[in-house]
Amino acid sequence: VNHNNYYTWSNVFDDWKTAKIVYGTKRQIEANHTLALRFSTALADRFTEDLIPVIKDSELGEERLRNNDLVVLGNVEDNSIMKLLCDQLSIEVRKNFFEWNDKIYSRSDEGLFLALPNPYNNEKIIYLFITNSALELHQMTKVVNRIPQWAIFRGDKIIEQGYYDSEIIAELKK
Repeated sequence: VNHNNYYTWSNVFDDWKTAKIVYGTKRQIEANHTLALRFSTALADRFTEDLIPVIKDSELGEERLRNNDLVVLGNVEDNSIMKLLCDQLSIEVRKNFFEWNDKIYSRSDEGLFLALPNPYNNEKIIYLFITNSALELHQMTKVVNRIPQWAIFRGDKIIEQGYYDSEIIAELKK
């Protein structure tokens, strides 16, 4: 099947040297920073000894946004880059809920993972860990899971997962 988006979570290891983990600074800055550092360490422990650099959303300029694979953590209330990307990709995310596949997820223990081409450079990838709470972000990132192109989490368990079909890709590009 010919798709513009064939990326999955495992592609994070393809361009490890240019990847960045982006955490939110709108609120709970230290908690978000600690979680991002822990996730970087978990990734390094599982696959390589190199840590993915952790940067603040407020320090991600246009050049880094365009020239790096980005692992973006949090929700639109915490992370300005998450808000920018979700708005650009027309992914419905607000405080305490997100919508995926025409279904609204509003439980505090629910989260969404997406692997997508970076809208600023299609040769780079964005990995979005969208959550309804800080605790859910911790649950989603405490273990390095095998994830296809998208996944719905409830706590630390993946309850739905899959690959994009052409209609979803077309919707995200609008």
